[in-house]
This record gives sequence, C-alpha cells and structure tokens, in this order.
Amino acid sequence: MATLLIFSLLLSSSLFVSAQYAPAPAPGLYAAEGPYAAEGPYAAEGPYAAGPVPGDIPDAPAPPMAPTEPYVPQNATQKILVVVEGVVLCQDCGTRGTWSLSESKPIKGAKISVTCRDSKNRPSGYQVSNTDDNGYYYVRFDVASITDYFMGDPTKACFVRLLSSPNSKCNDLTNINYGIVGGPIRFDGKKYSGADYDTVIYESGPLSFRPHMCVPTYQY
Repeated sequence: MATLLIFSLLLSSSLFVSAQYAPAPAPGLYAAEGPYAAEGPYAAEGPYAAGPVPGDIPDAPAPPMAPTEPYVPQNATQKILVVVEGVVLCQDCGTRGTWSLSESKPIKGAKISVTCRDSKNRPSGYQVSNTDDNGYYYVRFDVASITDYFMGDPTKACFVRLLSSPNSKCNDLTNINYGIVGGPIRFDGKKYSGADYDTVIYESGPLSFRPHMCVPTYQY
C-alpha cells in the first residue's frame, strides 16, 4: 500500500513539472510579418494570402529600398504617360531562401501584371505583359492627369506581380522584391517631356522565380 502511494505521488510531481516547463508552441513557419503583412495597398490577397507557395521555404527579410526623389509635375493638372519597366529572373540554387539574385538568369516569356489605383484607391488600370529575351518588360498606360492616381503619385498607386514562368525548370514563385504580394515601383529620374504630357518611366525591383528542386551541393 505504501509503495502504491509513493508511486502515485511521484507520478503527480512528474506531470506537474512537465506541464510547468513545457515549451510554448512555435509560431507558424509562414507567420506574416513586415510592412505588407496585414494592410496597405500591397497586402497579400487571393491564393497567396496565407504566405508563400505550399511546400516552399520562406524568403529572407527584405533589404531596405534606397530612397529616391519623387517625380514632381509642373502643375496640379499635369498629364503624364506612366511606363513601368523591370526584369524577371531565375534565382540561382546557390542563393535559394535569400533575396540575393547573384548568378541569376533572365526568363524569356515570363508573365507579370501591373495594377494601378485611382485617386480613391480603387483599381483603375491593369495590364499583363510578357518578358523579352532579356527578361525585360515594358508596360505603358494611357495618358492621364497625375491627380487621377492614388495620392497623386504612381509610386503609391501602382504595383507589379509575378504571374507565371514558361520555364518548367524554374517556375516556383518567390516574393523577392514582393513579386507575390505586389512589388512597389520607384522613380529614378527617367522622363521625357512632350508638348502635351510627360512620359514618366518607373521601375520595379527585379522579380524572380526559382527552381522547384535544387541538386544538393553537399553529401549527407
């Protein structure tokens, strides 16, 4: 009887200690974080709202974007023709899981979309484009007043998304430069003034797909 009582006391103590010091549950592998996690014009939506593509690995934190001077119109009613350009690459296996595009190669025929929003933050323009032999895309919108864009600034109104890659060996989406949730565009001073409007060229950071499988570089 005494032996049974001692065993019961030891079992109760063990359960108490296990419950008291059990580790807290780890946060989800794809827990949303960063400036685009929950709100804003680039908030994730649609099939990728919960995180990266199933079976994928999360990308490293985004490096900060270098500040640039905004395009300043000549007057409040200035007409502009917005152009968005950029490149789509295939990330090298050696940099998988990071934002590095070292040794990356351009993808011909990759499909991207550019969406712009109006002064009331409603979608007002949407275009799809394919890249050329150099992975380069060039998207033109119609001439419009700069005030037609959200906050009077295309860098706050427009964003670029990856859609698809024709390269069967490199067609996994990555969120490098926010290619999944919506990559912002920036103005680097490229514009051409005409008689009736300015052609203003904005650029997106390079976007990237990556191989679904990479050959291990080490032996188990």
